[in-house]
Amino acid sequence: MAASKQVIAEGLEYGGTTYDGKYVHVDGMSGSYQDIMRVYEKKGEECQQCGGEIVKEKIGGRGTYYCNQCQA
Repeated sequence: MAASKQVIAEGLEYGGTTYDGKYVHVDGMSGSYQDIMRVYEKKGEECQQCGGEIVKEKIGGRGTYYCNQCQA
């Protein structure tokens, strides 16, 4: 639970994620959290924390990325 709170706080600090111009702040500024994400869109790459492999699974109809060692 503590790790989840930390990730949410980081996301807020960076203004959330913006992948296209549709989702921006009311002042028109984009978020930048996508620039520091550690596993999203990194399928097959090495986890920065433990060296495990980043995998992608479909959960609830959506793609979910995680490390198969430290996040399993």
